[in-house]
This record gives sequence, C-alpha cells and structure tokens, in this order.
Amino acid sequence: LLKEWEQHPDMLKEYFAMYFSVYNNLLGFLVFKKQYKEAFVRILLLKQKIKTVSTISAPVIKEILRLYNMELEIHRTLKGLHTTHEIIDEIQSFINKHKTLVPNNYWLSFRFQFANIYFLKKDYKKALFWINDIINNLTKKDRQDLITYTYWLNLLVHYELGNGFTLRYLIDNFKKLLKKQKNIDSYEKIILKFLSKTAEDSPTKKRTAFVTLRTQLEEHPI
Repeated sequence: LLKEWEQHPDMLKEYFAMYFSVYNNLLGFLVFKKQYKEAFVRILLLKQKIKTVSTISAPVIKEILRLYNMELEIHRTLKGLHTTHEIIDEIQSFINKHKTLVPNNYWLSFRFQFANIYFLKKDYKKALFWINDIINNLTKKDRQDLITYTYWLNLLVHYELGNGFTLRYLIDNFKKLLKKQKNIDSYEKIILKFLSKTAEDSPTKKRTAFVTLRTQLEEHPI
C-alpha cells in the first residue's frame, strides 16, 4: 500500500493523512513484532516526509501523536537508548505549538509516559519533575485512571530514593484519595503497607521482604 501511495506523489501530498495512517499501522506492527531497528529507520524517514507537508491539519496532528506514542514505546522497552530526552523535548515542543488541537488528556498521557520512562531509566529527578507537573496542574476533566497511576508512580519514585518519612506522608494522603474513589483493594493495602514499612530497610532486608510480598500478592490476586 505504501509503495502504491509513493508512486503517486500528487495524491500523496493531497491525502497525506491517509498515507500517514497506513504508515503508522505498519510501524505499530513492527513495534508489536519487536523489530525496533526497522521501526526506527522508518520513523526517521517518515519525519522527513512530514517536513515537506505545507499545512499540518488536525488529522495529520492526530497521526503525529500516534507516531510519538509508538516512538515512546520503543524508548520504554529499550532502556539503554540515549536519545530519550531529545524525543521528549520534541514532543513537548510539538504539543505546545499545536495546543489548541491536542486534547488535554493526550498531553496528560504523554506526561505520564515521560515520568514512567524516566523511572524505568532510574532518572528519578526527571521522573519527579513530570509527576509533579501532573499533580500540580490537575483538572476535573483529567482521566482519573492516569491520575491514580501517577500517584502510584510517585510512591515508587520516593521508595527508590529511600525517602521513608515523605513516603509515609504521601501514602496517608493517597489512601484518603483512594477511599473517595472506591474501596481500597486487598492488594493495594498490601503494597502500601510494604512501601511504608520497608523504604529505609537495608538491601538484604528488602530482598527478604520482596519474597514475602510476592507470596502475599499471590494469595490475594487482583
């Protein structure tokens, strides 16, 4: 299909959003099959094509956001990549430029992904930057599931940093938030208790505690 489009440059220019959609479907397949090298090369080629488009319409913006989501998925999987900061800056700049055409929850989703990727890379300072950016700018229209995940991620960052005192305070506040939304599930109680009690333990103690935690979670599955 892509070859068919590329043989008709005039149509390609006129219906670029349709071509872009087909291209994104291929990229999604490559990412699913873990063919990251080919996906990366194709992403770079596609970005060159995007630069030749004179008018960035709403459908093209939607496809660019799809493209960025797939690119972030590769960065989330391949933790050793050194260009993560550049792609995050690029996404931030693009969304700022087209703010009126990007739904708020798209931006929320991207910021959560930024925090999550930095957490996986053990760059806790940058992870906290994006977590705080979400928490300090909450609105009633925000997706509640992403907000809840952000609070969980906040706890995990402080746990990795060994901030026991701060963590206990955050856990108390988070419990109140969860109670407003629903009953706290048994697995949530187990994890929150674990985080609170073991944050300042030695690595040896933590290893033992993690074994116990796994057993408890298997006894109380989600």
